[in-house]
Amino acid sequence: MVMNCLIKLLSIYRRIFWSLERQARYAGVTIGENNFIASEFWSTEGYLIRVGNHCQITQGVKFLTHGGAGAVRKMYPEFDTFGRVAIGDYVYLGTNSLVMPGVTIGDNVLVAAGSVVINHHQHCYSGYEKYQSGMIFYGLGNFFFDKLSSKVNKE
Repeated sequence: MVMNCLIKLLSIYRRIFWSLERQARYAGVTIGENNFIASEFWSTEGYLIRVGNHCQITQGVKFLTHGGAGAVRKMYPEFDTFGRVAIGDYVYLGTNSLVMPGVTIGDNVLVAAGSVVINHHQHCYSGYEKYQSGMIFYGLGNFFFDKLSSKVNKE
């Protein structure tokens, strides 16, 4: 009983006095340099999560390394939703975003608030649409940001 109380007190101490980055590292998350971290949720397998350099992880962002498999495993024994999560350099994850198991987010990516990232793909031109008085072009990230990241990396 005394040991359980000590464990709970240590947990409370860490939540109150440790930075969110330090808490994430304690949970096993690999984190690069110069990041802004405002999220408290790192899954139960923090060792499967890697965050690059110069990232902003805003409040409410959740990284999931597994989930849901137990609910369907009786019907589909081969079903599994388990995987590493890798976040590149110069990534912004908007408030309350969810990053699902097995996802790799490349460098220079902005994930909008409330997004659910379920997959990763190459950045290539993917069309456009008119929006209000402007245009939205999809999939041009590497076209613009490869030049930016090479400039930043040289400095």
